[in-house]
Amino acid sequence: MDSPPFESFSRVLSETIGPLFVSAIIGGALQGVIGGQAIYYFKYNKADPLVMKCLVLFVWVLNILHYFLVVDAIFIYTVNGHGDPSSVSRLTWSDIAIVLVSDTGDLAVKSIFSYRVWRLSRQWYLSVAIMTGALVTFSFSLYLTITMIQSPSVMPNAVGTFGALITLAISDIIMSVILAMVFWKRRSVFPTVNRVLRMVILYSLETSLVTR
Repeated sequence: MDSPPFESFSRVLSETIGPLFVSAIIGGALQGVIGGQAIYYFKYNKADPLVMKCLVLFVWVLNILHYFLVVDAIFIYTVNGHGDPSSVSRLTWSDIAIVLVSDTGDLAVKSIFSYRVWRLSRQWYLSVAIMTGALVTFSFSLYLTITMIQSPSVMPNAVGTFGALITLAISDIIMSVILAMVFWKRRSVFPTVNRVLRMVILYSLETSLVTR
């Protein structure tokens, strides 16, 4: 009589905790890459404004925090809740915090990109377009976080979940298209520079399409 619940428990672990565990492993490896990029930035971009440096530091800290939240969620489900089927029926504080931290990081990253776009193009409406998409995504994520706090034992709110995912994908595509336009307008008479710009444009578009 006890086998069906435990079979369901095992299936939930393999379908949810398994991917979370894999993401933690990959995230741990990428933390070194992100840390190296941050150190390189602070070492060779000392002329950047203080606001930009604070944004980069903020994004770096959020990435580290996001990684530790994922590890904590795995620990709670697999160690604290070991052998307890009911442990997966309730969201932990780490699960809830991951949503907000992730989209706060996305908002900070898009703030950096919007600033860079304004510096390169001097067209404020392009930056506004990037930030509008980021703020809409953050609003859906904030709404989702609030509903998860209010009802941690039920499925996450569909409006908040799909709204955040869809607007995140759209805002990423908008940002990639704007970056491509700005880079394309800065073409040079030198073929080597144009080849580099073309590679950056293709990388930006492909990254947006593949990751979303």
